[in-house]
Amino acid sequence: MSCTRNNSRARYADINVPLPRQFGEDAISYPCIVKVSMSSDGMGNRLVKNEGDLFATLRQIRDVCNWKGEIVFQEFVPGDKEVPSFQFYLHKSGELFWVGASAGRVDGIFEWTS
Repeated sequence: MSCTRNNSRARYADINVPLPRQFGEDAISYPCIVKVSMSSDGMGNRLVKNEGDLFATLRQIRDVCNWKGEIVFQEFVPGDKEVPSFQFYLHKSGELFWVGASAGRVDGIFEWTS
């Protein structure tokens, strides 16, 4: 069984890992994090604080960057400055191997600082 980016949220929920809520574009509460479905390690994530920020961010993503894929709207969890990353290798046989862990730091606009 493989674990892809699309089904990893469900797998985390299966083992009771707390996750930020996700919103539909028509049901956003502020502040929230906006990211494209292919963002990685915090890169490309934007903190939007109000409708004006949201409009500008979506314009940048859709019109300037010509992004046609999914956009994710996620609950902002205040206070998180260090983001852990856990690496595993899932062999095609289904065996899961622990590779290691690392942590990245984010600043107030969710860009990697180191």
